[in-house]
Amino acid sequence: MNVGGAVIPTIVSIYLITEYLIRSMLVFISFVMSLALSSLIIWRNARLIPGIGIALPSALPILLTLTFTLITTITLHANPLAFSYSLGSLSTLLGADIFNIKRVVRVMRGYVSIGGAGVFDGIYLTGLTSLILASLYRALLL
Repeated sequence: MNVGGAVIPTIVSIYLITEYLIRSMLVFISFVMSLALSSLIIWRNARLIPGIGIALPSALPILLTLTFTLITTITLHANPLAFSYSLGSLSTLLGADIFNIKRVVRVMRGYVSIGGAGVFDGIYLTGLTSLILASLYRALLL
């Protein structure tokens, strides 16, 4: 497990979900549905490259996160930072790494990293985008 690409984003996401998204059951259900759909789309677009690992278009998690966050934030008034960061990092981890773990172990002999290389980039970019999105949303409300 990559610390920067899997452990820390998962811990931060769990904290944000329990602190901000569970307060409203409707927001939480929306989050779970967005997570499932996002993870499925990412899983379908993730490619296993032998000797390298999982390749994922880096814009895909960002676009999915942005779309689902805007819909949920506008309609249900969810916390945009908590929603977007948690959705982006968890859906990337689930869709790219966890759902492909059997294929990765079968093809990649020896060392396997959850949340490493390309997935780490996707999670990092999603985190930055989440901060920008939350800042813009807050500025528009004020």
